[in-house]
Amino acid sequence: MVTITKIILSERTKRLIGLFILLVFVGAVLKFTPLGQKVPLPQSVKKVIIGQSEEAKKTQETKELLAKIGRHMILPVGEEPVVAVIKDKELLAKEQKFYQDAQNGDYLVVYPKAAKAIIYSPKRNVLVNVGPLIGQAPTPTPEPQVIHESPLMIEIRNGTSKSGLANTIKQRLETNALFKVTEAIDAGKKDYEKTIIVDTGKTNNKEAIQQLSQVLGVQTISKIPTEEKTTNADVLVILGKDQSQN
Repeated sequence: MVTITKIILSERTKRLIGLFILLVFVGAVLKFTPLGQKVPLPQSVKKVIIGQSEEAKKTQETKELLAKIGRHMILPVGEEPVVAVIKDKELLAKEQKFYQDAQNGDYLVVYPKAAKAIIYSPKRNVLVNVGPLIGQAPTPTPEPQVIHESPLMIEIRNGTSKSGLANTIKQRLETNALFKVTEAIDAGKKDYEKTIIVDTGKTNNKEAIQQLSQVLGVQTISKIPTEEKTTNADVLVILGKDQSQN
């Protein structure tokens, strides 16, 4: 017998969860669900305790969570996701293979506009499953998107004593077609604690800048530190000790 626990959610979260309670998930990663097959969410999910975690309500911790997920995949932009914690995986997994490899405590991240659902395990630091979703509510009209033919030009500077860190981050960033690293050099000093992303204002490709911010888990600023020389790149990334520990 499953005990029903009342979860207090924000009004916005109530609307989004209520709107997509009859979602259909399609497994796009795990071998359990063939790609493209639509599997209805079991009715018994209503009896499973899935509540928004207290941690996820804190803005900074939510950003850190999305930054970790963003290191594994490109996340949708232009909307805030609904973040919840799976409390009873067993009941879900019996009827829906989308949850087969999930564990209690894993995060369920839902992007309603982008129609995407993600299960992420912080303990294992892996994407457990990713799939598009389809709801009964009318599909929202997609917002116009600006197509940028050129990638974001990024200069990376190593602000730590860890040798080769700039090239390591360069290789990681250039797996994404949105990014192009123009230089990977040393910074003006070697004792930066936190990584800095400077938007130089040379591009209007805000989507790519936001993706970069998610990948590195750092918010952008608009001024280059006084210890550093200027750059011709769209964005200047100065690596701190936080990146050397990843």
